Amino acid sequence: MPGSPAEQAGIKEGDVILQIAGTPVANLQEYSTVLRGLAPGQTVKVVLTRDGADVTLSVMLAER
Repeated sequence: MPGSPAEQAGIKEGDVILQIAGTPVANLQEYSTVLRGLAPGQTVKVVLTRDGADVTLSVMLAER
């Protein structure tokens, strides 16, 4: 989404998230579970695949 923490961190449409804060994420349920265990304002490493290559980004989490 425009202006979202994901966009600000450099996550782009088509990226596939593989890990959040060192925890593997294989589906939307795991993604949601991992995020529930983290706090707004916390900065975490996100590993994703983009165009066939793994990319690691730092993302500051925001309140939803």
